[in-house]
Amino acid sequence: MIHYISQPHNALLIEDATHHIAQLPAYHVSYAESTKQLFSRQMTVFLRNKEFVYSRLVMILLMGFLYSTSYYQVDPGQIVNVLGVIFAAVLFLALGQIPMIPAIVEAREIFYKQRSANFFRTSSFILAQCTTQIPFAFIETIIFGTIMYWVTGFTSSSGAFLTYLLLLFLVNLTFITWFFFLSSISPNLHVAEPVALVSVLFFVLFSGFVMSADDTPAYFIWIYWIDPLAWSIRALAINQYTADEFQQCVYKGFDYCATQNATFGDAMLQQFGLKTGKEWIWYAVIYLAVCYFVFMFFAYLALEYIHYDHSEHTIIVNEDEEENNEKDVDVYVAAPKTPANDQVQVAIPVQPSTHRISTPVTLAFKDLWYSVPNPTKGEPDLQLLKGINGYALPGTITALMGSSGAGKTTLMDVI
Repeated sequence: MIHYISQPHNALLIEDATHHIAQLPAYHVSYAESTKQLFSRQMTVFLRNKEFVYSRLVMILLMGFLYSTSYYQVDPGQIVNVLGVIFAAVLFLALGQIPMIPAIVEAREIFYKQRSANFFRTSSFILAQCTTQIPFAFIETIIFGTIMYWVTGFTSSSGAFLTYLLLLFLVNLTFITWFFFLSSISPNLHVAEPVALVSVLFFVLFSGFVMSADDTPAYFIWIYWIDPLAWSIRALAINQYTADEFQQCVYKGFDYCATQNATFGDAMLQQFGLKTGKEWIWYAVIYLAVCYFVFMFFAYLALEYIHYDHSEHTIIVNEDEEENNEKDVDVYVAAPKTPANDQVQVAIPVQPSTHRISTPVTLAFKDLWYSVPNPTKGEPDLQLLKGINGYALPGTITALMGSSGAGKTTLMDVI
C-alpha cells in the first residue's frame, strides 16, 4: 500500500482538486443560519423536558413566597434586613443556574463531535446556548422578582420596581454565562460542580453583605470590586434608599440631617459603607452586561482551544519500507489515546511479519432500527432510524450523505 501511495500524483487529479475541492468553504451553512438552527434545536431540547420546566416554575413560586413572607413588609430602618432581602433574591437567582451544569457538560460531548466535522462554528454554539436561556431567565425574574418586591414592602415607585427587575435579570444572565464558562473549561462534571460551588463561596464572601466594603482587607478589596454579586447588591440597595420617600431628613420622628448630616436614605447606605449616588445603579447595569459578554467570550475560548474529547487512531508503522514493499505487508497498530489538542505524534516500531495482520472486512447492515425513550410521559418512543440497509467494501471510501437532521451521526454511532 505504501508503495502505491508514494507514486507521483496524477496532474489532472491535482488540477481538479485545486479548482473544485479546494474552493469549497469550510462551513456550508452561513453563520446566521447555523446559529438559528442551533437556537431552534436547543429550544426544542429544553422545552421537551417538560418535567424540568414545570418543576423549576413551581420551585420559583414556592421559594419566592417563602423568602418574601420571611421578610414580610421589612422595616426600611433596619438596613441589615433590607440587604438580607436583596442578598437572598440575588443569591437564589445565581444558584438557580447550577442545575444546568450537567446538561452543559453532556452537550459538550456532542459539540466536540459536530464541531470537528465543521457542522457549525464555536461562536454559533455559544451564542445559541446562551441566548436560549434569555426567555426563561426573563420569566424567572418577573415571577420571583415581583413576589419578592411587593410582599417585602419595597418602595412603591414604578421606576424603582422596573430597575429592580432589570438588575435581577442581568444577575441571572451573568451567572448563566459564568457557569457555562466553568462547564466549558472543566474536564468533567466531577470537577465542574465543585468548582462552581467554590466560586459561589467567593462571590458570597466578597459580596458586601457578609463583610462590608469597609471591613474588607485592603489586599482583598479588588475582589469586592469585580464581584458581580457586590455590584448588584449595592445597586439594588441604592435603588431602594434613593427613592423620594426615603430622601427625607426626618423619618419616624428622627432628624437624620441634624444628627448625621444626611437624609434618611443616605444615612442607611452609609451605615453599611455603600455609595449614595444614583449613577452607581447604571454603573452596575453596565458592569453586569459586560460580565455577561466577557464570560461568554471566555466560554468560547475554552471550547475553541481546550478539548477534553479523546479519540483512537490507527496508524501505519513500517520499520523497513523496502522489505515490506517487496512482501506487500501492511502492519496496523493502534496508537494510544491522546488529547485532541496534543500535537505529539507517537510511532511504535513493529517487526515486519510474513503474513498480513489486518484482514479485509466488509461492513454490512440490514433492516437497522434505533429508537430512544420519549421525554414526554406516555408518548411512544422516538424512532431515529427505520429499516436502514447498507454496506461498505474493504479498500474503498464510502460517503454517507444526507440533509441536516437526516440521522447520519446517529447511524454512525449505532454502527
